[in-house]
Amino acid sequence: MRLLLLLAAIVISMPITNAQSDTSLLIQNQSVYSFSLHAATILVHTKQVENTRGARPKGAAFEWSSLHTGYNTYKKWGFLSRNGLLVSYFDFNTPILGKAYDAGYFIEPIFKLGNKAELRLKGTLGIGYLTNPNVNRRDSTATANFNYGSNLNAYLQVYVGASLHFTQHISGYIGGNFNHNSNAGFALPNRGINYPSLSIGILYHTKNNSLPTYKRVKDYSWKKNNAKQYYVGVFNAFKDGWTGVGSKYKKQLLIGGTAFAIKRVSNVNALTAGVEAYYDGGLALTKRSTNDNTSSFFASVLIGNEFYLSKFILSQQLGYHVYKNTDTYNEVYLSNINAIRKLYQRYGIAYQLTPKYRIGFNFFARVDFADFFDFRLLYRIK
Repeated sequence: MRLLLLLAAIVISMPITNAQSDTSLLIQNQSVYSFSLHAATILVHTKQVENTRGARPKGAAFEWSSLHTGYNTYKKWGFLSRNGLLVSYFDFNTPILGKAYDAGYFIEPIFKLGNKAELRLKGTLGIGYLTNPNVNRRDSTATANFNYGSNLNAYLQVYVGASLHFTQHISGYIGGNFNHNSNAGFALPNRGINYPSLSIGILYHTKNNSLPTYKRVKDYSWKKNNAKQYYVGVFNAFKDGWTGVGSKYKKQLLIGGTAFAIKRVSNVNALTAGVEAYYDGGLALTKRSTNDNTSSFFASVLIGNEFYLSKFILSQQLGYHVYKNTDTYNEVYLSNINAIRKLYQRYGIAYQLTPKYRIGFNFFARVDFADFFDFRLLYRIK
């Protein structure tokens, strides 16, 4: 999942430039419809999901989108873009995993390759309904589903491919996708499903699929307001904790706080550095059930960057725990599998409500599993 979010952020943050050449025949915006077929394979990313090896998922997807080809879009982002809604269906072709019905919002930067072809990079974030969650969550049989423990899961996708125009309205495309479903610790187990796929599809443009060409000119407008910014905030999440009775789990509150500084380095991105601390109620319940009385409080330092898309902010951070107590928990509860290490990653999306307030969601990922999603409120103090 961390690879998906990182790639999605990269394609959204491509360098900015450029001035207009000929716009006399330019179509600024139009609707585009897409249909694609997918052939996939399950990526076995940890030994606990070894029982899904060899599965060959198949699926289909439909998209409704808006194509933006105006000069202002290109000036700000350095590329033309398409954004919209995606719905998809996958049959995982194994009774362990069942089927997935996903829906999400996507952003697709587009780069011209001559007059008839384009390079396309797409990032999608959404939600999925999966049909076969693990009911007996501590079941260790060969047919147990360790990939997901709830019907509702997050859905992430990154696509890289190319398109070719057939007529004024119709284009064909082919590419590779990396798909992911998981619930970030809301319901255990939660190793997640990673399934790369090859896709082939068609695009229908309601007006014209011909894209304009612009000359380059560098944009330094971001330097006009480049003072450091400082934010403080609070966040919370709900996580499963084991009660110590069979496979029974209970939702517990995770709550924390953060403070960080931001320094802009271009029109679309900035560097960040900060700290965070949180109390994990789900971990605390599991510890008590395994006679582990150590603290479930964590403290960390983080560095990262932010990408700006209008009032939306995409963030990526690398974190390091300077305080944690999980050694006994790892040994007794996890049997030293996927132990909670000191390094982790955070990926987030926030919305700038006012010049001082942000709200958003953040995703916390460890080496090979998603730990939790949190909701957060941030306040700019300078």
